[in-house]
Amino acid sequence: MKFRRFWCSIFPFTYSISVAIASPTPNEYERCHRMASSVLVMCLDKNAGSAGKKCWDAARRRNDACYADVRESHSRPDRQRRIDAERHAREQAKEQAKMPR
Repeated sequence: MKFRRFWCSIFPFTYSISVAIASPTPNEYERCHRMASSVLVMCLDKNAGSAGKKCWDAARRRNDACYADVRESHSRPDRQRRIDAERHAREQAKEQAKMPR
């Protein structure tokens, strides 16, 4: 009974924390697409016909770096601490459930 009461009190809190964390939306990546296409066009204009693969690679690197920046802007620095706290709370609840009443 104690375990159920404990879990019922901690679950809504844990659920609300995980729901509050946002992830990138597609429109946040549009800036990356525009940047990558600009890099590609400028490179191809500068090296007309001679450096196609080099230009595509440069555009891909710019796009990948921008994607990483967008994902990083949504990451939470305290994520590992929260995961450890949740794990610790679960372990404590299990221990309390094992204790004789």
